[in-house]
Amino acid sequence: SDVLAVAVVFQGHHREHAQALSGLAGSAAPGKPNQKLLAEFGPKIAAAGSEKALLEIAYTLEMAAAATYAKVVELFKRADAVHKVVAIGPIEARHAVVLGTVLGKSRAEMIPSLEPTSGALLPTAYPIGG
Repeated sequence: SDVLAVAVVFQGHHREHAQALSGLAGSAAPGKPNQKLLAEFGPKIAAAGSEKALLEIAYTLEMAAAATYAKVVELFKRADAVHKVVAIGPIEARHAVVLGTVLGKSRAEMIPSLEPTSGALLPTAYPIGG
């Protein structure tokens, strides 16, 4: 299906982002998925009873990812790190817009007037390597 093809493309983007960020972190990179995120969203994904329900979860995650990149960019000092974070954020926002469009979300829901940071998945709540 078209949705599956898009999901595979998005998955590839997420792998590229993880590799880029792991490269920045070097030996400090945990090399594994965030366990708190898996514990929170894994059961929701497993319980989703339809494609639409899965898309809603994916939309929520993509919106949170875009907000996270917008919020955490201020934490980085090195120019190469800032560049990567600033480059990745809009990709996550585009993912959210694609999913939101499929779900029939309004433009106002998908594209706020400014980059939102509410809903960001902060390291204080989702520790790196946790």
